[in-house]
Amino acid sequence: MGTGYSGAFDWDKQEGGPIRPGETIGARIGVGMNLPASGGDYHFFDDGNDNITVVVERSPGIFTHMGWRPALAAAGQPEDFWYFFGSASAFLNTDDDLLVGDRYGRDLSALPPFSHADKDNNSYGGAPQYVHSTAFARVDAVTFSERWVGNCGYAGAGYGYTGRFMRNALNLHPGTQEFLDEGEFPGYEYIPDRIYQSAFAGALLLPLHSYVLTDPDARWAPIGYPPTVFWCEAVGNGYSQNQVYQVGGLDYMLFPHFAVRKAA
Repeated sequence: MGTGYSGAFDWDKQEGGPIRPGETIGARIGVGMNLPASGGDYHFFDDGNDNITVVVERSPGIFTHMGWRPALAAAGQPEDFWYFFGSASAFLNTDDDLLVGDRYGRDLSALPPFSHADKDNNSYGGAPQYVHSTAFARVDAVTFSERWVGNCGYAGAGYGYTGRFMRNALNLHPGTQEFLDEGEFPGYEYIPDRIYQSAFAGALLLPLHSYVLTDPDARWAPIGYPPTVFWCEAVGNGYSQNQVYQVGGLDYMLFPHFAVRKAA
């Protein structure tokens, strides 16, 4: 996402998108889906409020995703916070040489949006295991003058660093756990055995609450969550992938690790 678009330029040269500190246009950063071919279904969701989510069955039983909208669900912010996410960072999405071993959104079903960064299994630039952004939010200028924040793990080294960190209450990626400041903000790691409640008719649908590190590094401030995508472990616990799950008169489509709310 950005503030402008021209068909004459590549995606990383568009106006107003996330950019690395000290760089100029042509160094935009983003996310995507690693999708050289698809062996399954395509699912396109629009809840009527421009919350767009695309889920693709990359190969049988392996799901990948991307999504965007001009507003996270509000957490008291003074203006709408744009957001976008993908199942892979742009860095690892575009370089197959770095896709070594099992990858969420490639060899394994994607984890929930916002909930993790990509870990690079290779050594790159002389340092191992960078953590690259898979989601971005555009905060207000008072919070951060450059606006865009991403969920990468390292300043400078992590592909997707914009000058300020974003984090999520959920991190299921075993390769990035303990790299993403867990314990410094409210998180779901305290309920790992309560994802599925046998006393409830279905499974929990938990919002993917996100936070930005304020400057000076005083606290993690809540910035909201994507309104129509939820952490859900129903698949494999009495429910199947692609199944529609109804809660409170609303329909949700279930995928491994997450659910997407359908239009009314």
